[in-house]
Amino acid sequence: MKTDLLITCNPKQLHRIIYRVEQEVADEQLSLAILDKLSEKERQVLELILERNSQKEVAQALGVGVRTVFNRVRSIENKANKFRSNS
Repeated sequence: MKTDLLITCNPKQLHRIIYRVEQEVADEQLSLAILDKLSEKERQVLELILERNSQKEVAQALGVGVRTVFNRVRSIENKANKFRSNS
């Protein structure tokens, strides 16, 4: 069981495990906050890219030009960077 692992850890190992879990939770909260700032079209692009589609494939799936997809990706990156710098 996972709880057995925590019991057998020394304090230093336990501290590292807790720190990693806290970081994962913080990263997930940040990701959700960034997603909240995206438009519906940006979310569509992001979903398709996360499925390992190329920008060309995303453009074809959405019926838009590759340049439009590129611009939406850039907008997603800008929003994420802006949000991270304000956090």
